[in-house]
Amino acid sequence: RREFQVEAYRIPTFEVRLQSAPTVRLDQPFKVKAVARYYAGGSVSKQPISWQVTQHPYRYIPAHREGFLFASSSQFERGGAARVPDAVTRRANLKEDGTDELQLNPALDVDGSARMYTLEATVVGADQQPVSASLDVAALPPFILGLKVPRYLEKATELQPQLIAVGFDDKLLAGQEVQVKLLKRVWHSHLRETN
Repeated sequence: RREFQVEAYRIPTFEVRLQSAPTVRLDQPFKVKAVARYYAGGSVSKQPISWQVTQHPYRYIPAHREGFLFASSSQFERGGAARVPDAVTRRANLKEDGTDELQLNPALDVDGSARMYTLEATVVGADQQPVSASLDVAALPPFILGLKVPRYLEKATELQPQLIAVGFDDKLLAGQEVQVKLLKRVWHSHLRETN
């Protein structure tokens, strides 16, 4: 048997919002901005803010590209480098205008694959009531290659593959230098006696 007391719910007097692009490049730093505003108007200034950033793997395949096979970003991972990354925490105080910025650099991570960042910011108001906000940001490769080619040809006299480069913003990239290599393999079947 345990006894407990439930305090009355207090309506927060301010809100916290996080601002960032929904997708960012893996090879560049990006910033996330926290903005705290009173519902009655005005900025929540010089109050403590705490950040927590966690990340997890993200499988990225460009949308609306039927028939194309895409290179997996996992091919650029360094072998044995896969590990659960540590959570990033930071404490600061809001500026006079009720804002604070956090900069993250995905390029510094040992594992070079696509990932999802989950950011959470908590601001403690003058009445000691915490208010939190969270945001998910996908960090994607600068571009990903897609190839469309018939999977089976009965008579392979000619091969006309289609190749595209799709940027992290899901738009086609023009002028991207790409090297294509065609390998010809001849398959022979052999019968072998077994037990």
